[in-house]
Amino acid sequence: HNCTNTNMSSYCSSDEETDDEYMLKYDDIYMDTCMSSSDDEIESYCSERDTDDEDYDSDASEITKKYYSAEQQALRKGVRKMKVDEAWGLPSHLFKRMFRCSRHTFTRMFHKIEPVLTRVKKKGRPCSMCPKMRLMCTLRWLAGGSYFDICFAFSLPYNSFHNWEYGPVYSVLVALDACPAFDIEFPINDVDKLSEIAEGFANKCGGALRGTVFAVDGWALRCRQPTVEEVKDMDMHLWRNRKGFWALMVLAACDHKARFLMFECEHSGATNDQDAWHFSPFRQMVEDQLPKQFYGVGDEAFQLHDTLLVPYGGRGVGPWRDSFNYHLSSMRQTIERAFGMMVQRWGILQRPLRMHMSKWPLITRLCAKLHNYFITEGLAAGCDEIEDPSTFGKLPFDVQRGDRLEVNVMQKWEYDKKGTERGDRRTNLMKYLESQGIRRAKHARANSRA
Repeated sequence: HNCTNTNMSSYCSSDEETDDEYMLKYDDIYMDTCMSSSDDEIESYCSERDTDDEDYDSDASEITKKYYSAEQQALRKGVRKMKVDEAWGLPSHLFKRMFRCSRHTFTRMFHKIEPVLTRVKKKGRPCSMCPKMRLMCTLRWLAGGSYFDICFAFSLPYNSFHNWEYGPVYSVLVALDACPAFDIEFPINDVDKLSEIAEGFANKCGGALRGTVFAVDGWALRCRQPTVEEVKDMDMHLWRNRKGFWALMVLAACDHKARFLMFECEHSGATNDQDAWHFSPFRQMVEDQLPKQFYGVGDEAFQLHDTLLVPYGGRGVGPWRDSFNYHLSSMRQTIERAFGMMVQRWGILQRPLRMHMSKWPLITRLCAKLHNYFITEGLAAGCDEIEDPSTFGKLPFDVQRGDRLEVNVMQKWEYDKKGTERGDRRTNLMKYLESQGIRRAKHARANSRA
């Protein structure tokens, strides 16, 4: 209050002073003035400021304009570029842990969506966030990073992070979802690819069963309680899983390498696996178009069909039905591992989804698409290689040293490959195991239900 115009002009006379130096100098003189003023002078000053709100707002507006000037925006843009370069320069193992992929995979993925991200506009002008930084933010967010930490690391505004149109994440999610290179497909009309998948599944059960081309299962993805506006006319309790938590029902099928061939996430948490499978377009396609020599496998929650085999239920099923259950489970567990690998890679799935309900399917589907893409690029969950492709065609994973193999992997297949009548395939496969004397492996007989 006691500062004169002459004193204030002395702060502004030097053009070489930065904003930080200017504010520090102003704070020092303000504190000196307050220390040298009496209580009456300070009270008089406060009353004048209270009665002169317009001048105060004008001063604040000038400071805001100065802070958001073109020079300051250019400075923040330079800081963001520096942050991107710093992240890109991380050691290979840290980069892989942070973004769940190597630099080579990141570059290939970035080139596929860069043209779309470059066209993103913000109020008629190009977005100030570079495409590479937006992809980094998206991968780090899907990997489980907090948006507060991501905004702090890349100098981003907190209030626009979740903006659907201008934020750094959702524009990338939409671009990835629309890119054909990341589509989830089932090669139902390609017999060669189906035969390759069937061979991979056969190696997992030691060659005892052949013809499996997909493993299917349901998964309850945790989410927050939906609001009344989000569920609209639906019953709120339909989103509560039988295990007691709010969930989104995911129905998926995968191949022998744990890559998803089908991924549906539009059902409420209370939907059981069979209902989701019954209304799935994938089921109708499989029953109508899948070649007769191929089939899929599932657990006891599904209904038996020639195109979808399930294990025998109950106990006391006998040694040969138990053998069928064991070898079918050796193939069916691939879909369980696929879910586990995806959750291990994308930390956002390890806690309940908190964003708007309309975004749940997009985020979950994108996690599955990137899961497939990274496996194809030679990666595995959690930044470590879990599956080595060179091991396919060798001993099944659950065979231990000292076990006596009860089936010859190179044994000729004598079963009718043309398929059987509706509902008879499981019985015929069980009889084939009996005729060949193929039993459950010795080390696994403790879990036998025979």
